[in-house]
Amino acid sequence: MSIYSKNSDNVINVENFGARGDGSTSDVTAVQNAVNAASNKILLFPAGGTYYLPSSITLSNSCTIDANGATLQGSGVGSDNDLFNCATSIDLKVRGGVFTDCRHAFKFTTAFDSLAVSQAEFTNSVSPLLVYAVDSSGSIGVHNCRFSNVECGVDIQSCAIKNVDVSHNRFDNVRYQTVATRAAPLDKKIVAGFWYQSTAGNTSAVCSNNYVEDVVGPPEGEVPAEPEVHGLGVTLALTDSTDCVFSGNVIKNIVGVSGGTEGNEGLLGRSRRVIIDSNHLYNAGSREACIYAKGSNYHKISNNIVEMSLDRDDWTNTRGVISTGSGCDITDNKFINVYTGIYSRAVSAQYVGNEFINIGNICIALALESGAEHALTVVDNNRVDSHSISLFRDVTAGAEQHGDFILRNNVFKGTGYLATIKGGLNILINDNFVKRTPTGTDRELISISAPASGIFIQNNQFVEFENVNPDGRIITGSSTNTPRMFITNNYFGVGTYALWLRDQVYEDLIVRDNQYFDCSAVNYTNVDVSGVEIVVQTTA
Repeated sequence: MSIYSKNSDNVINVENFGARGDGSTSDVTAVQNAVNAASNKILLFPAGGTYYLPSSITLSNSCTIDANGATLQGSGVGSDNDLFNCATSIDLKVRGGVFTDCRHAFKFTTAFDSLAVSQAEFTNSVSPLLVYAVDSSGSIGVHNCRFSNVECGVDIQSCAIKNVDVSHNRFDNVRYQTVATRAAPLDKKIVAGFWYQSTAGNTSAVCSNNYVEDVVGPPEGEVPAEPEVHGLGVTLALTDSTDCVFSGNVIKNIVGVSGGTEGNEGLLGRSRRVIIDSNHLYNAGSREACIYAKGSNYHKISNNIVEMSLDRDDWTNTRGVISTGSGCDITDNKFINVYTGIYSRAVSAQYVGNEFINIGNICIALALESGAEHALTVVDNNRVDSHSISLFRDVTAGAEQHGDFILRNNVFKGTGYLATIKGGLNILINDNFVKRTPTGTDRELISISAPASGIFIQNNQFVEFENVNPDGRIITGSSTNTPRMFITNNYFGVGTYALWLRDQVYEDLIVRDNQYFDCSAVNYTNVDVSGVEIVVQTTA
């Protein structure tokens, strides 16, 4: 119920202008006259009324729309009916009310000062809050609202708004709608709880504590060339001062589109700086990733839970995170039942304190883009359970330049390899605990197969690493490099050969102070050690 008196001088009551609120009689003329009189005042729709608006109301004055307890109804989601159009620069507040059966509840195509919407419900519409092709130094705030049976709840396209805050909302049953016409921007067929797209301008977006459930993309035959199906999505200019933050959101069941491999994420964040923290995603990414983050300057993904169900038909396509950009920190996340945990294109990254449970393929995959110059990868203090195949693997397709790799303090109890690295400047693998479960596999624990300046494998425990393959379990190989190899203070328990060194020309080779239990030490294959002093010291 409204907190405002119907008779206050600051309140314009639509019923005083002839609005019936009976759900069948057109209230367009009465509401338009009330709007024209409500400059800098409160426009009141009394509780209990259903105000039928079969054609659009033009908002030309700053005002506060108070519709708490009332319903504003258009002529159907399939029509070209918008409830309100903003034609001039205004300051608009919307408090309460149900807005239903329309294409857009509020449509802005002209610069405005500010838009604040709270405690309202939007149902049966395409994009109930649409802001299109607008540049504004003002702000948009949407709080404590519900969006149900909509195509895109909050839809901001081709805009640069100084501040956008979408928080504490519920988005459910978000799905493609059948409409009479699809003029821009509806031709893009974006399906999302919240979508904000800008190609230029300084802007920031905060998206926190929202609940999103059941997002379904266009059906077969309606899928656009570049599908965008998301729980929450922000894509801003990468060259300007842009920031986006996602925090405390819960996102469930992003169904995506039929076919294709892109544009289906629970969370999409693309800007100069991206922060994604403390979100929970379940079955929230069908074709590309549950979380997609690109920060041209920096991005951080931390304290999130990403979980998939194993009975999905597209499970082998699922990735917990896609990370791309210059530098990133991916820390303290939990990944459960995804096929690939983290798929990273970042040239400088730290993956610290993450937990991987029942990963179908690789926990952390590095896939540098063509021409990228890798600087540093740190994999530190991660935990991998007994069902996962690999902790880290470099899957870069080309011969991109590689920098340093550091793998330390990890616990890996998977079925395959700890790390596969193509090469780099210095590769440090130290203080890891590795236990292969079950034993009997023929995969190597560590493979370094391309040029590296220095390789340091120190203070690790390799337990039950293999018992069937005579070729050994830590291997290196590339006839093109002349590395410095230091393998010291490691424990090897149960296997055939602990080390297989092959196809190498060494500058320094030191194997010292290692312990071997129920396994042989070193197998050399095509190793050129001429003129090099080899120190091999074994401890039984």
